[in-house]
Amino acid sequence: MASESGSVHRNILQMSVSAICREQGFSSASRLAIETLTEMLQSYLLELARGAKTHCELSTRVKPTLGDVKMALIDVGADLDSIPHYAKRSHRLHLNNPLKSKIMPAPKALEAGNKQARPSYIPTHLPAFPDPHSYVKTPTARQLSEEYKAVRERYANQRKEIEQGLAKFLAKTAEHKAAVCQGLENDPACLLIMDSPPHLPYLPAIVGCEEDGDDQLEENSNSKLDKSSGNTTDVSDNPFMRPAKRVRKGKVS
Repeated sequence: MASESGSVHRNILQMSVSAICREQGFSSASRLAIETLTEMLQSYLLELARGAKTHCELSTRVKPTLGDVKMALIDVGADLDSIPHYAKRSHRLHLNNPLKSKIMPAPKALEAGNKQARPSYIPTHLPAFPDPHSYVKTPTARQLSEEYKAVRERYANQRKEIEQGLAKFLAKTAEHKAAVCQGLENDPACLLIMDSPPHLPYLPAIVGCEEDGDDQLEENSNSKLDKSSGNTTDVSDNPFMRPAKRVRKGKVS
């Protein structure tokens, strides 16, 4: 928007420079000359406005007055008496007013409900009440149900998703074979994940039997020793299982 307004002001200055050149008897001018004169006129006006603002601020005022403009003209070296004669010249060219562009109205915001009217005790310079929908509370997160059935269903779904994810991961990384028939190795619906077979598949069966027999013998011997030691300790510790002792009777004198 600032660039558009700047271009409009620049065009008005160019029109003013062209009119001044026509008044002085020039019938045509190059574009470079018009741009140079326009830049000079713009710099002159900026310096004049800056001087008026300076005098205004020195006088502790906010807006410049006619006296501030006169002082600024004197500072730039202008003759104040020649200005009325120059404004009343006979061969002055009048410039048409620039065409005003159509201002597009801002789109209206979507309103929900009816706004609350401002009471009489509220001043008009204060903002109006917001839309009614701004008071509506909208929860950002849905609270999970704590019922037993809902918790069990949620736990079952999570477990199912975890199992499916692990199955897909193993199907991509581990060796797999077709579960139905040969030729379906590339079908993801008929994959059976298989462990890699050992180098000697019969070796665990042979070695396992011998180790199991030795382990059973050792366990039996250990259990017998434990029972024998346990019985002795139990008998000695249990007062009801100790052998009875005869009570010695004292000699009667």
